[in-house]
Amino acid sequence: MDLGSEESAFTLQGDIFDTDSDVFRGNEMFPGNGEKGHNILARWVRRLGDESSFQVQAYYDDFERDFLGVRDALQTFDLSGQYNGSAGRHRFVFGAGVRTTKDAFINNLNPFVLVPERKRLWIVNAFAQDEVRLSDALYLTAGVKLEQSSFSGVEVLPNVRLAWQPDERTLFWSAVSRAVRTPSRIDRQLQALPILAPSTNFESETLTAIEAGYRGQPTDSTTLSVSFFYNIYDDLRTTEFAPGGMLPVRLQNGLEGETYGVEAWA
Repeated sequence: MDLGSEESAFTLQGDIFDTDSDVFRGNEMFPGNGEKGHNILARWVRRLGDESSFQVQAYYDDFERDFLGVRDALQTFDLSGQYNGSAGRHRFVFGAGVRTTKDAFINNLNPFVLVPERKRLWIVNAFAQDEVRLSDALYLTAGVKLEQSSFSGVEVLPNVRLAWQPDERTLFWSAVSRAVRTPSRIDRQLQALPILAPSTNFESETLTAIEAGYRGQPTDSTTLSVSFFYNIYDDLRTTEFAPGGMLPVRLQNGLEGETYGVEAWA
């Protein structure tokens, strides 16, 4: 449902679903398995002028899954606000958000369990970005996001992009950014003793991405895009034995690596 006017708009949407999946083992049927859930999203956008607006969005999701001895449930609530504006050669955006999840994982099928079975987690963030027109053909975009979760300290996520457009048919660009995957309950609290022990010191996986590319129309009848990328990964998840190569194993941040390549289409 969409309501409002050009100056103020409100959107409301949602879903509800329920699926059944009977499981057969041999000649015996186990009913009642499947998934069910519902969600709702509400968003209000207020236009403050030709180049500025304010947006608030809230989202709630409830999901449950049952399968032969296993129950998995997750509730998610997300609230965020964002302001877009401009001043002279600057176009900027800033905002903040919070997300909380409450999960349950009850496993009677095998030894892998989460301890505790139920837990609430939080993620809060704040962000700001500024796009500066350095000249008629050169644009610089710089932004940063600060994020903190229940399993990590404050993560700093910067992003810098430079774009040069010498004419309407040619664009060169480059970018450097940092991203993380913060620890999840699986990383920190999954266990199956005496095989797998929990890893209470698992840290965030990190990525530094370096990119550059070209996009344009070399001739009236062709369109070309070429992108180069080089990604540096650190603290990736590994499975490590106890000292002496003994059980139990733990999830650790023991791997680093890189990927690089070219993507192109014409």
